Amino acid sequence: PNLAPHEVVILSPQIATLAPHLEAVFNREVAGEQQDNKAARLHLPLLVADRGIREVSLGAELLAAIIELIGSRCSVDAVLAVATHPLVLAHYGADEGTISIWQQCVERTKIRWGLDAARRRRGGLDCDDLPAHTWRLGLERMLLGAVMPDGAPEPVLGDVVPLRGVATADIQSLAPLVTIFGVLDELDRQAAESLPVAAWCDLLERTLGRLAGETSDDLAVPLAELDALRQAAATARGKSPATVPVPWHDLKTMLAARLAAPVGRQPLRTGVITATSLIPLRGVPFRVVCLAG
Repeated sequence: PNLAPHEVVILSPQIATLAPHLEAVFNREVAGEQQDNKAARLHLPLLVADRGIREVSLGAELLAAIIELIGSRCSVDAVLAVATHPLVLAHYGADEGTISIWQQCVERTKIRWGLDAARRRRGGLDCDDLPAHTWRLGLERMLLGAVMPDGAPEPVLGDVVPLRGVATADIQSLAPLVTIFGVLDELDRQAAESLPVAAWCDLLERTLGRLAGETSDDLAVPLAELDALRQAAATARGKSPATVPVPWHDLKTMLAARLAAPVGRQPLRTGVITATSLIPLRGVPFRVVCLAG
């Protein structure tokens, strides 16, 4: 009886994974018991503690999406996760109508995975002359379809078949997607090399600036993380650690761990339902303790 929100705690070993589900359930009004023939409205406030940096910063979220994409199969979902990120859309002035055109053209050109035929090799397809369903071929088909009159589908420039039914006016909507592809393509080509940590950080910083705008205030958090990684490499012990070439996978692993790190523990006495990770807790001021496995 008389249970208050601040007397409830939710513990989970995977708080970052659970957070979206908790936020979908709590922080909204629900119908309570009938009072005077009316359903009482009950608000269940929730605070999720121990959130990773990428969960609380749009800039860090964008950087996380980029490092997950680079060196991967570059699926439709992975590329569009970067292209349709709020910071990228704002920088290029794209809206829901623009995204709709992208999605329609991607589906009609049947883009599936791979930036181009040559880089499908790392995904297990040992065939350099099979560009079908790649991003590069799909974008070429879109642009040719926009600038050439509709006709019978036949190869034209470079044996590329123009996509039919693309209006000339759609070029303005397709241009940002082509530019974003170019930025990601440039970074992805570097993923096959080994570079010093500082060089990788410089490349990622430039990529963030080109995708979200160099003056974006939302990039402060990811840029700070890149600076911290540079400093760690520069001050590491060993023989010239700052100049040691590092494979992309190693850099990606280190940076992903930093972006997943919690930004700091919230106080347990928050006045609302608190969700937190399973670290040792002593003297917790709760009447109800829930465990989400």
